[in-house]
Amino acid sequence: MRYVFHVFLLLSALCLGYGCSDGDHQEVAVALYDGKIPMMVTHDVTMLISDSGIIKYRAITPTWVRFGDDTQIDSVTKGAYQYFPDGIEFEQIDTVFEATETIVADTAYNWESRQMWHLIRNVSVTSRKGEKFQTNDLYWDMKKHTVYSDSFIHIERADNIIEGYGFTSTDDFTKYEIKQTNGIFPLRENAAATSSATTTAKGEESDEQ
Repeated sequence: MRYVFHVFLLLSALCLGYGCSDGDHQEVAVALYDGKIPMMVTHDVTMLISDSGIIKYRAITPTWVRFGDDTQIDSVTKGAYQYFPDGIEFEQIDTVFEATETIVADTAYNWESRQMWHLIRNVSVTSRKGEKFQTNDLYWDMKKHTVYSDSFIHIERADNIIEGYGFTSTDDFTKYEIKQTNGIFPLRENAAATSSATTTAKGEESDEQ
């Protein structure tokens, strides 16, 4: 399966310094993003992301930067990617376009050919079960429908809070695992403090509707 991006420009601005003018003033400076010269910069964008012709996600971002195929990613790798320096918000949507899950991050990268996202800083997820996940670093593999992180993870559930390091989950956040649990803290009133931490914490979606 391959996700397809449908882009809606609510208020777009393509201004890399070429041909932009204000009266007699000719703009000649080229804006750098991520330390590189971008192929395109667009502002105030709403994207609909589909899988097999079905709209799965709505993404909203104030700044969308695209880099071409010849962009030097590191010392040995070149390739096209997308950069979202001013944050991005995803909404998983149902057939009537109601949001069932939200994902927010301060910064994001997307490698469209690999269907891979990297979300950075203040990553916050609210699942369809109402559980909340918070971390500062999260990878999202749309091809495999999984998310993972090696960073600290904070999870708020109906009856407790789980914290730890190292996290893997399905991308609907219904089945997840923390590799190293630091603590489980009850939320119920007058509950006794948890005295021990397990090495693995798993969340399973209930079969009850």
